[in-house]
Amino acid sequence: AGAKNPDLVIIDFADYMRMPGDGDLRHKLSDLYKGVRQIAVEHQVPILTASQANRPAFDRKIVGMENFAECFEKAGIMDMGISMSYSPEENLIDNKVTLTLIGNRIGKSGVKVDCRVNWETATIKADLEDIS
Repeated sequence: AGAKNPDLVIIDFADYMRMPGDGDLRHKLSDLYKGVRQIAVEHQVPILTASQANRPAFDRKIVGMENFAECFEKAGIMDMGISMSYSPEENLIDNKVTLTLIGNRIGKSGVKVDCRVNWETATIKADLEDIS
């Protein structure tokens, strides 16, 4: 019996992975994300990771691809991107967040889903009647 691929690989914040060599961080990140995508394609498994937004994103209701920190090339490498945005006021009162499909290589993007998050259990529940 051969080895079975997992259904999903989660990388806890790929931006923090160690990247060898000298050089500009954005070039290192681009190479890193290209390598992660290559592994996903070779093993036919989705890989999920988080990435940091830039400072202008703090004032945005919806964080978009233009808000990727340090290396915008990540937007062109990913097959699908989902942003999680919230205002501090809404989050403190109602634990509300908005998930937005900010990029999708194989289908529609721009879909927004309002959700409630339980930070203690790290669970997100979508309000499926409020999908735009």
